[in-house]
Amino acid sequence: MNTEAQRKTTVRTRTAKETRTPQTEALTTASATPKAEAPKPKLPPTREAIAKRAYELYLARGKADGHEFEDWIQAERELLALTHRYN
Repeated sequence: MNTEAQRKTTVRTRTAKETRTPQTEALTTASATPKAEAPKPKLPPTREAIAKRAYELYLARGKADGHEFEDWIQAERELLALTHRYN
């Protein structure tokens, strides 16, 4: 025997299923797809961007001193590679 609450749930479920159309399915599918990638860099990296990446490398190394030049060169190479990859 169905209770009144069970009947209402059944009706709501049927209504939700019946309202699905190809258009609503397309909207649901489109919203589940990943967003577009971030804009790709076109200009060479700035000194600030290189400095930021070099600092990240310094932190990743455990803040070990004496590697400033290597960190700077590696940061510059990484950022230039990204720039050339997208141009």
